[in-house]
Amino acid sequence: MLDGSRFGHPAGSHNPPVDAARFTAPVMTMRGAVADADTPSGAVRFLGAHLGLLDCDEARLENTSGPALHAEFLRVDHSVFLRDGFRAVGVGEQGTVRFAYAHLGRLACDGARLENTSGPALLADGLRVDRAVFLRAGFRATGAVQLVDAHLGLLDCDKARLENISGPALYADGLRVDRAVFLRAGFRAAGAGHSVLALNGVSVKGSLWLDTSGVTRSGRTTGPWSASTG
Repeated sequence: MLDGSRFGHPAGSHNPPVDAARFTAPVMTMRGAVADADTPSGAVRFLGAHLGLLDCDEARLENTSGPALHAEFLRVDHSVFLRDGFRAVGVGEQGTVRFAYAHLGRLACDGARLENTSGPALLADGLRVDRAVFLRAGFRATGAVQLVDAHLGLLDCDKARLENISGPALYADGLRVDRAVFLRAGFRAAGAGHSVLALNGVSVKGSLWLDTSGVTRSGRTTGPWSASTG
């Protein structure tokens, strides 16, 4: 358990302050932890780790040279919690929070704030989540939420706020969802370019609930959202 711990980045080091790559444990908790870094490898790294549960509620992670949370290929049998004031700030195309090709039981980010002014806020291409992804209740992303070719049980973004000044706010081409997608109840998205919501090739087996009243775009565009669902 690393609850409430503070981690800095040693001068001259290229390693993450918290490096749990390929780590295996039934439970990993970092509730209220603080980590600051200046390295492309991440402030907190769970690359290829296998956990039963990961709890980072109320944690604050910042990296001035890359991802704040680098969890590519992470496996979590039950839940990942990034809620209750969780905040992550990162830079670059790797994303602030990176779950590319991870396999999770559930991902809960209610009330989280993710920031990236030069890349995705959440990069989760190829992510697999057996039950649900919750980006609700004041979840805010500065930078795209990217779910290209992800496979989720359910996606709930009610009351989320997404903003990207350089492209789609939600980039989810090829997304597959087994149950339902909720983008309503105060959902807001602001993006630039061709689409604010890029949902080309999305497959939803259940219901898609979409309220576009809070969807806005800037620049020269052809429409507020682009979608081809099946």
